[in-house]
Amino acid sequence: MKRRSVFRVDLTKIEGEGDFPCPSCGETMSPDDESGIPYDVVKLDVKEDALEGLTIICNRCKSLIQILGFEELIEHS
Repeated sequence: MKRRSVFRVDLTKIEGEGDFPCPSCGETMSPDDESGIPYDVVKLDVKEDALEGLTIICNRCKSLIQILGFEELIEHS
């Protein structure tokens, strides 16, 4: 059985509007895209009603991407 790649993306290191390429295949992941075409959300990490992390799966290459850095973004807004 082939093991699925897991990548981590820190939102505090992304410039611009939050779009980033899949670390494996380059497919653009955008927080504004709700179509479900480039990725699907597979896990939400919530603590005390605050989003701490998010895991998505790239629908193109099937890599898992853990998105981190929500706490820092909220603190700086």
